[in-house]
Amino acid sequence: APGATEACNGRDDDCDGALGVDEVDGDGDGYLACEDCDDTVAMVNPGAIEACNGVDDDCDGALLPDEVDADGDGFLACEECDDADAGVFPGGGEVCNGIDDDCDGQLPPDELDLDGDGWMGCEECGGVESEWSFPGAVEICDGFDNDCDGEVDEDEAPDALDWYLDADGDGHGNPAVSEVDCDPVPGHVDNGDDCDDGNADVHPGAPHLCDGVTDNDCDAQLDDNESDDDGDGFDECAGDCDDTDPAMVPADGDGDGFSTCDDDCDDGDPDVYPGAPHQCDGVTDNDCDGQPDPDEADVDGDGVTECDGDCDDENGETYPGAAEVCDGLDNDCDGVDDTAGYWPFDEGAGDVAGDQGVLGLDGQIVDAAWTAGIVGNALDFDGVSAHVVLDHPELRPMNGMTLTTWVAPDSLLAHSWDTVISHGSAGAYDGCCGDTYFLGYYLLGISWYTGDVNDGFNLLHDATDYSGHVGAWHHLAATWNTDTGERAIYVDGVLTHSDGNAPAVPFYDEVPMRIGSDTNSGLAVLHFDGRIDEVKMFTCPLDDDQIAADFGDNWPF
Repeated sequence: APGATEACNGRDDDCDGALGVDEVDGDGDGYLACEDCDDTVAMVNPGAIEACNGVDDDCDGALLPDEVDADGDGFLACEECDDADAGVFPGGGEVCNGIDDDCDGQLPPDELDLDGDGWMGCEECGGVESEWSFPGAVEICDGFDNDCDGEVDEDEAPDALDWYLDADGDGHGNPAVSEVDCDPVPGHVDNGDDCDDGNADVHPGAPHLCDGVTDNDCDAQLDDNESDDDGDGFDECAGDCDDTDPAMVPADGDGDGFSTCDDDCDDGDPDVYPGAPHQCDGVTDNDCDGQPDPDEADVDGDGVTECDGDCDDENGETYPGAAEVCDGLDNDCDGVDDTAGYWPFDEGAGDVAGDQGVLGLDGQIVDAAWTAGIVGNALDFDGVSAHVVLDHPELRPMNGMTLTTWVAPDSLLAHSWDTVISHGSAGAYDGCCGDTYFLGYYLLGISWYTGDVNDGFNLLHDATDYSGHVGAWHHLAATWNTDTGERAIYVDGVLTHSDGNAPAVPFYDEVPMRIGSDTNSGLAVLHFDGRIDEVKMFTCPLDDDQIAADFGDNWPF
């Protein structure tokens, strides 16, 4: 009605033909300006939903509680994730604090504690997540900065080692000089057990040396080789071979070049030491072999020792004063045995036939040649001129004799002798000179002639056909007993012929003994043709058993 009060309803209440100025919808949101708290913004009206924009969108005269910027960071609470922290807002810089500073709804990887040690990766050393490396961790020797102080493997690490100075380079350190470090220190070792770091020969386990150091091995004990345990004035370093026995010392007390340590069994006697010659001095063990000296012992029980003159202390029948018997031995030890000579013909070269008997009556070889023998070497006689001359008076015995030899004839004469051994001349048959002994060998026998043809024909003849002996070795022996006149011929150790008709006669001194020819060497028919070996001459007649023993190579008997 005219004059009515204009209300905010979009009608002309006072009928003046016009609406009130605020009864328009300027922003077209369906609300008049008089109804709308901002008729310029269509999203602001009484029916609008309140949005996070700091505007009273629903025109109720109030903002929502989260449409405030409590921390003054320029962002409403509804826009950011923490309106109580001005450092937290969308687009803010992310820092290492475990907070979503930029409100993007997530933490960066380095703000996580992936290893569960209570520390974010960005807090740990170098920003790298590690369960053994974080601020406040115990520093250990592992090649890392465990406590994040910027240093790696500090000396104070609980597992850091003590390194001891090894000045002498023996692998053992000085306990008084050391450094602590996780890593080896040049010139240092990980032990401090050297008791002298200035001597490389001194350290635990070192061998005991003779160097004047009393404790090489650092065991706090005196080295046994540097101590005189038996109190004899010598330790092992001074050569004591047994430092538990005062009798064993390295000093030579008697000047014989041997000490008790050299096995001298009497260091007070210079004639007693290992290897000393046996002497007849009343000492039973000169050579310290623990055995009585043989020359001081009566081995054969005949009452006489070698020192008392026994020349064979293994034969009870041989000693000074014993009866001399015909056995090839020196029974009475007077230096002469029954062997006048022994010529084995074993030289093999030269023109001397050496005598191996006690008298040393060597022979001169003429034209005979060396060859193989029944034992060793032998001489080969040509049957023409070969012979051995033995010009020695000792080969003219007066008390009987024995000749033995081995022969291998190449030929035998039918009506004359092949002379094996002779003294004198077979020319006596022609009235010349006369033999004193002659052993001949021919086809139909063996002749043993003794004496002088001028004093009687003293021929013993074994008339056996020996043609089978040609080319083979056989043993011949002949004996003559000047007391009984008995003579005998033996072949291969067996008696073949004997008699008792030969008296003792003087021997001629002017002619020598010969082997292989008669003394009258001008008679070629009397030269032996073949080999002769092992010639022996005894000054007495051997018996049958002794001849057999000589044949069996069991001489001396």
